[in-house]
Amino acid sequence: MFERTIKGAREAADAGQIDEWVHAFLSTGLGANPPMAVGLRKQQRWWIGPVAVPIASLTRICGPEAGMEYRTTREAWEARVAAIMAVEPEQLPPVILEYRGPALLGLCDGSHRHEAIRRRGRENIWALVWCNTESDFVSAQRIYGRTLDGLAVRWELWRQDDNGNRVLVRAFADRNEAKVELERFESLQHKQTYWLVSVPDPGGLTRRLAKGP
Repeated sequence: MFERTIKGAREAADAGQIDEWVHAFLSTGLGANPPMAVGLRKQQRWWIGPVAVPIASLTRICGPEAGMEYRTTREAWEARVAAIMAVEPEQLPPVILEYRGPALLGLCDGSHRHEAIRRRGRENIWALVWCNTESDFVSAQRIYGRTLDGLAVRWELWRQDDNGNRVLVRAFADRNEAKVELERFESLQHKQTYWLVSVPDPGGLTRRLAKGP
């Protein structure tokens, strides 16, 4: 049984069991969402992740504000968010997103986690992304991809500016090197968002890209 954490989700993904992890997570435990668990099983889904996604690119569907799809009281909302903030981010489960197009991800599970991470001052949140068709999966992998079948991958450092424009900064063969560079950019305190994605690299393009200019 995999943990209900980022680590557990990664291990499930590496074992090719992310669909089972999601179903178990949504079916039982605190914050369970059985209707969503059942709905996801009605057809084949293609999964990507866990991947780091900019918090600013996601819109909550739950909260105390007017117009929310799932509205809650202010008291219940604040109590739940405060409880989540007491937990270290790496011990939380990833949010669950639906791929709806190249620049659109639907936040379907994890509005409370989203708000808690935002209040912590983080710019990115760990997420699992599902696609409803294989063609969507291919398109989504170009942006958010994480391979689950042992293929070679390259790690890409991306930047999003204040206007929502996304630019590839650099690609790396090694995840740790990519993470160091990500942390360096974040330490500059620019008003831009940086994140890493992994992309299938069966042709060995990584080593040429990773050299940079």
